[in-house]
This record gives sequence, structure tokens and C-alpha cells, in this order.
Amino acid sequence: MSLTGRGRKWELVNSLWVLGAALPVLYGFAWIWAGETARRRQWTAFGIVLLLADIVALQVIGLMYVYVFLLVLPAVSLVLALSVRKRYLLLREAELVNAPVRREELRARILSEYGGTCADARFQDRGKGWICFNSLWLLLAFIPLGNILVFFCAAIGAHRLKWMLFGYAHVAAMCGAFMIFYFTRESGMYFTTVGIIMVVGVVQAFRLWQEYMIRRDAVLRMKPIRQEQTNETLRKSVASNTGTQKRPERKRGGSRTVKLPAFLTGADSTKQAANAGEDAAVPVTSALTQAGVNDSSEPVREPAPLLDLNRCTEQQLAALPGVGIVLAKKAVRLRDEKGGFESPKDFAAALELKPHFAAQIETSCTATRTAAPRSGGRVLDI
Repeated sequence: MSLTGRGRKWELVNSLWVLGAALPVLYGFAWIWAGETARRRQWTAFGIVLLLADIVALQVIGLMYVYVFLLVLPAVSLVLALSVRKRYLLLREAELVNAPVRREELRARILSEYGGTCADARFQDRGKGWICFNSLWLLLAFIPLGNILVFFCAAIGAHRLKWMLFGYAHVAAMCGAFMIFYFTRESGMYFTTVGIIMVVGVVQAFRLWQEYMIRRDAVLRMKPIRQEQTNETLRKSVASNTGTQKRPERKRGGSRTVKLPAFLTGADSTKQAANAGEDAAVPVTSALTQAGVNDSSEPVREPAPLLDLNRCTEQQLAALPGVGIVLAKKAVRLRDEKGGFESPKDFAAALELKPHFAAQIETSCTATRTAAPRSGGRVLDI
């Protein structure tokens, strides 16, 4: 009679980890597997303790490790594995039953950070090809020192700063293992420590996989929306700067002193003779006042004329912001084909200019249609 109701074959397959718990060196990994698949952190911690005990025994006890720990620890591990086998099967079955519910809870919690835009998003809808391609970063966990890069790749792809801290923690652990090797010169201890760090990295990477896929899907779905928001903010910024920008006012100083002819200064003949033909130096303001010019009236500044895009030269087009000589040649060719541009907006759209360049051109240029587009027929003189 089966214990879980899933059949004796299922129970036999899910009990193979017990055999690994009886093998030297592998018993630690067997307990880590059991703890991760049944969601029991105690069993995972027990497996890590067994691996650390192997390292310490190999360095301290030496040859006695072969007779004591390779016989005693596997036996103890096997007894404990047989005692928790039934409990493991029950927990494993419950985990399989509750997995869809937990997956939906995780998805709802993650997508709540992105608002209602991705409320119905599911990465399974993208297909197996997309899932496999976005899961390639897991292969780094099986490469030496790849456990450092795997968390940085996941953090960048899913925009998750917390996972980048995991990568820094693995960097610190690898540096600690290298320092131990540098001071003790024990290569066996060094490689064993690196192996354990890699195993921990593999376990962490696979535990983050599902959350990574949900976040990666949401990030890709939000990318066009965020790009449009950025473009809209940029357009508003350019429009506000173009509309409110003023020319810097020139500082008005005192009147300048220049030399003027005698008929403007009104000097008498006696003073002219005394100066021996020299012109009198008087302020410009007083001279203009005597001449009948009102100095209180300010000169009227006329606005700069708008550049006609349908009449200007190629060099004038190249001087426009964001155009250049290459686009200027293209604009001349399009202008000849179309018979002229409809408006500065039509000109910017034809050259595919960026929004802030298009806004500047619309405020400083105009487009006057002078001729109709060319037709493909010939004109016959009858």
C-alpha cells in the first residue's frame, strides 16, 4: 500500500536520495537536495554541516578520516535518512500540490510592484524558446567562479538589487577561500571550499529562477511604456526651455566719450582756433540731444526672420540642429521629389529627427510651398 496515494513507483523515484545519503562525500549533497525539494531548511543546513565536517576532518585528522568519518558519518546519515523518508514523501507531495498556489501568490506579489499594466502577464505564454533563452544564465553556476557572475546577470536582467548583494557575498567567500589557501598552502582544503561555495550558488540560483522569469517578463513588458514616458518628459522639457528662453540683456553703462565734428558740438570759433583744429570730445548722449535726437527712446528690435526650408540652400540646412551635411543632402533630394515640405514638422518627420531637434526647428523655421511635386510624364510642345 502506497503512503501518499501517488503510487509506489513515484515514491520509489523520490526516495533515491536516501541512497546518496549513504555514500561518502555525497551525503551532504543528498541532504541539501532533500531540504530544497521538501522546503525543509533544517535538512539543507544538516547537509552543509556534513560537508564542512568532511573538510575539517580531512585537514585535522588526516588518515584517520578514512577510517572514522568515511564509515561513521555515512552510516549516521543513512539511518537519519531512513527515519525521515516517510515524512519527506508527505512533504514532497504537499509541496507539489501547493506549488501552483504559491506560484500565483509569488506572481501577484511581484507584479503588484509594476501596477496594473502587467497584472495578467505570465512568462509561460512566451513559449519554451523564450524561457530557455532567458534561463541560460543558470549555466554560469556550474562553471568555476561562475557563481559570482550568475547573480550579477540575474540582478541586471530582472532589475533586482538584492541579488547583486548575493554576488558580492560570493565574491567575499571566494576571496576568503583564496586567503586560506595562501596562508596554509593546502590545495585540497581550498578546492573543497570552492566546491561547497559553488554548490550553494547553484542552489540559490535555482531557487531564484522562477522569480527571475516573472520579473524579466514584467521588465520587458514595461520597457516600451517607460520609454514613451521618458520621451514625453523630454518633449515637455524641450518645449518649456524653447518657449521661455530669453536673450541675455546687455548691461547699460555710462555714456561713451568720442570725438565729434564742430558742427555737431556747437563750439565757438574762438575755442576752435584755440584747439588748433582739434575736434571737441563730448559725451554721445549730450551731442545727440543737441542735434535733436531723443535718447530716451529705445531701439526697436525686430525678430529674426524664419528660415524657409523650401528656399534655403544645402549649407543652411546642414547648419540646423541635428541635421548635418548628410541629412541636408537627403532633405534637398526629398524637397525636389515632393515639390517642397508641407511644414517644419513634415521636414523633421521626413529626416526622422529626434524630438528635441524637431522642436527647435519648428520654432525657428517655416516652409512655403513654391511648386507642386514632379510628375513622371513628359511635356510635349504641339
